[in-house]
Amino acid sequence: MIVRILGSGQWEVAGGDLREIEELDGVLTGAVDGGDASAFDAALENLISAVERVGTPVPEQDTPVSDLVIPGRGYTLEEVSNMLQEEV
Repeated sequence: MIVRILGSGQWEVAGGDLREIEELDGVLTGAVDGGDASAFDAALENLISAVERVGTPVPEQDTPVSDLVIPGRGYTLEEVSNMLQEEV
């Protein structure tokens, strides 16, 4: 799976680590859906840290299609909520 962290690049995450990433993404989604800024901040940091820990950076000159795109550090709940509303 290719994961893009907005503003930071892409990481390739091996199959054995997908469950952790998907679970953390679910927690992040729940925080967004619940409008809980504190939970959002913690969930986003946990997800980004996990991707960086288990993933392998994709060289910048490679541009594979991302399977999962997540906000980068510094994004707020409001910004992410607005982005998601624009996608609908």
